[in-house]
Amino acid sequence: MARQLLRGGDGQLDAAASLPSRAVQAMELLAAGRPGAVAPKPQRLVTVANCGFPEARQCATALAICRQFARETGMGWAGGLALGAGPLLDRRPLREAGDVARPVMQALDLAAAALAEGQDVPAEAVELMGRPLISRWRYVLTSNLAWLRWGLRFGTLTKLSARPYAPEPKPGF
Repeated sequence: MARQLLRGGDGQLDAAASLPSRAVQAMELLAAGRPGAVAPKPQRLVTVANCGFPEARQCATALAICRQFARETGMGWAGGLALGAGPLLDRRPLREAGDVARPVMQALDLAAAALAEGQDVPAEAVELMGRPLISRWRYVLTSNLAWLRWGLRFGTLTKLSARPYAPEPKPGF
C-alpha cells in the first residue's frame, strides 16, 4: 500500500518545502506496520529532498520529518541531502543537465559510496548538494519571466497582481 501511494503521483505539499501528502501517508502506513517489529538486520533511512526555492535550507522541514520518522520507527538515520532549485534539472537524467548538475552528481556519488560501506551520508556530500544551482538574481528574473509567460499562456496576465481574498477596505478609513 505504501509503495502504491508513492507511485501514485506527486501528491500535495502540506506546507512549502515539506513532504508531499502521499509520502506522509506512506510513512504513516509503514510506521503502523512496524510496532515491535524486529528487522533481520538494522535498517537505516536516508532522504534526498528537493524544493523549487533556490536555497537548499528550505528542505530542512522535510529532512526533520524524515529523521523523526526514522527515530520513531526504530530505523537508524543515515542522513539527508537537500537540493534547492531542483526544477532546474527538469526531470532530465543528471548527465544531460549539464554543468549545473555536476555538484549534485558528485554529492550523490559520495553519499552512495559511504552508504555502501555502512556509513552515514558524509558532510562533504551534504555541502555539495546544498550549493545553489542558480544565483538569487537569476532565480528572481527567471521566476518573474515564468509568471509572465504563464499569464500570457492562460489569459491571466492582467490578473497576476489580483488579491481576491484580501479584505475589502472599510468605508471611512
